[in-house]
Amino acid sequence: MRLDFGNWTQRLLSVEHLKLDIDNPRFSYFSKKKMNQTEIIKFLIDRFEVYELAKDIATDGYLLNEEPIVCKEGESYVVLEGNRRVAACKILLNPHRYLSSQKAQNILKYNYSLDKLNCHVSPTRKDADILIYRRHTTTPVRRWETISQDAHVHKLFSEEAYTIEEIAAKLSESTTNVRKALRRYHIHQYSMTLFEDNPSLREAISNDKFPITNLERLYDYKDGIDFLGISFTFNGEIRKRLDVEEVNKRLRFIVEEVLNDNFNSRVFNRESDKKEYIEYLKSLSDKFDFSKTLSDSATPIEQDIPVENTTAQKEHNEQVNHNEAKKQPVRNKYKLFLENDWETGIKRIDDIFKTMRTLRYDKHIDVVSIALRCYLDMIIYEFLKKKGCLEDASIQENAKINKEHDKLYSKIKRYMIDEFALNEEEIKEEFRHLLKLGQRTDTSTSLSLRGMLHILLANRSSFLIIGKEML
Repeated sequence: MRLDFGNWTQRLLSVEHLKLDIDNPRFSYFSKKKMNQTEIIKFLIDRFEVYELAKDIATDGYLLNEEPIVCKEGESYVVLEGNRRVAACKILLNPHRYLSSQKAQNILKYNYSLDKLNCHVSPTRKDADILIYRRHTTTPVRRWETISQDAHVHKLFSEEAYTIEEIAAKLSESTTNVRKALRRYHIHQYSMTLFEDNPSLREAISNDKFPITNLERLYDYKDGIDFLGISFTFNGEIRKRLDVEEVNKRLRFIVEEVLNDNFNSRVFNRESDKKEYIEYLKSLSDKFDFSKTLSDSATPIEQDIPVENTTAQKEHNEQVNHNEAKKQPVRNKYKLFLENDWETGIKRIDDIFKTMRTLRYDKHIDVVSIALRCYLDMIIYEFLKKKGCLEDASIQENAKINKEHDKLYSKIKRYMIDEFALNEEEIKEEFRHLLKLGQRTDTSTSLSLRGMLHILLANRSSFLIIGKEML
């Protein structure tokens, strides 16, 4: 039967005044008497996890594709579809009315509520019946396969320039799952490049139904990832620990095993299964060169990974980019040093630099400021150390600090003499040390950033540019 929505309207209605449907099948099935509005909400809390739903709405907001269906009966608008969601919104408005004190406090800490909801208004209850039934008995939106989900995560990371932490927060996922998605995306993209000589297999891999999680089983297992000769960066990019030809040979073999259903959860599940399969791989000395040893350091894979128009990505682009065709990502402009790939060879300094490149200073200004200060402090220190200037710098900084200490101590002495009628002899030298205003002579203590910058500026004509000298 074709549904006619010509007489339907949309209205922004008060959550407080929306009436939950006392004739809803959920309620009438479980209760012999008709419940009032408060009883319905408490029933939904007990039986249908509405308290948890209220917390989800407080965290993620109310999704536009879940707008309630209502109809006007008498002077009230009755909720025909969306009773759980409307009940959750009523809880957010007045948690103490429906919840225990502890749960109410848990809700209040989110500091979020909705006064009004956009609702679809059906002319009559009967007009809404068919649509409501179809909503609950069919699947109007096809669930994305894992590969399509991974493509969406990668788009958020690479094109929209969100951090892994931001993506996790937006999708209500853990950072671990976001990193797993990025690894799957990169291994899937790279796997397709290995089958240029076989279009039919390449097409099978590009399909979003390709069981990428089976491949994930192998590289999530230590002996499995060692066999492949790869590792992953924090953002899922592939690094090789064997020469690229050997990596390609081994990965291609595993992908074919997955395609032929020779490698799946039945084959690689229990620990004994995993050990048995690894031993099988080690027996294939005619296919692989096991005399090659894994490198201690991983390097970028020596092959560009083209971005493919896979089935997954096509569907992803159609669904996600429909309203963003003209929108250009702008978040990269809020990141530092994107065009630079500096390395000092000092791990702690390089780690800070890599962290800074992932942070958006418009959202994390405090963190970026601290990271930048630490980076400058450490890199200037190493530069002065390399130039053999640390002792001279310390002597100069000590002299400046001692001068300031002398000035401040003189002020304190003068105040005590004038205020308490003391003479200079009565003010012992140890008093100066109690105030921590003694003379500094140690040149081994850490220099302040200000002191090091002063040395750089004072000697800028004799120093080369730090960036070229150090990096």
